[in-house]
Amino acid sequence: MKIRISDPAAAHELLDALTAADCVAERKAENLLEVDVPWVAGEDDERQARMELSFFVKAWEASRPGFVAVVTP
Repeated sequence: MKIRISDPAAAHELLDALTAADCVAERKAENLLEVDVPWVAGEDDERQARMELSFFVKAWEASRPGFVAVVTP
């Protein structure tokens, strides 16, 4: 999955938070992160993983006024 972010300066902090949540995250571009949710066992779990990742990212961005992140497949 990918996360497109509005503030590239916050990428490192978000990467650290994702890693602490047992995700594998990598910066692919200035405003793009790629995230693997290792506990996803198969394709049926991908929808659940996307929902959980979206919830995590929305909670994280809530404490950062003006920051926007969008999770995509």
